[in-house]
Amino acid sequence: MMEAFDLALEFLWKAEGGYSNHPNDRGGATQFGVTQNTYNAYRKQKGLGIQNVKSITRDEAKDLYYRLFWLTIHPADKTPAQAIAAFDWAVNSGPKTALSHYNADVNGYLDERRRFYRSIGHGSQATFLKGWLNRVDRLSLYLKEKGLI
Repeated sequence: MMEAFDLALEFLWKAEGGYSNHPNDRGGATQFGVTQNTYNAYRKQKGLGIQNVKSITRDEAKDLYYRLFWLTIHPADKTPAQAIAAFDWAVNSGPKTALSHYNADVNGYLDERRRFYRSIGHGSQATFLKGWLNRVDRLSLYLKEKGLI
């Protein structure tokens, strides 16, 4: 299943840029898609002091994503495509959201993710809707290109 995690990260690194702190982003400041709060929790688990998310390295982000997201979405009971789709949604919206909407049919799951984004993509979040939907479309294409769906 590590191969699937590596594929998930390959997609993630392209989808998540560097540092961002958009005023309407409810997650606040992020680096490589990791929020400050998530980074704080990860460092606390490891017995490390708190530091600015701008300081996170790619290797540290990879370990964080594996421990706090990949393992949380239970990849062992999913096909690689299912695991990658669930992981990416977990990174973008939180593991609870990704798992509460889980559907074993990958295309159905991606459609559910689009519906979810449309349901929250108004008001202050409207600025993110197009990007969220484009990300799901890119993920679908990525999974097809990798021969996973």
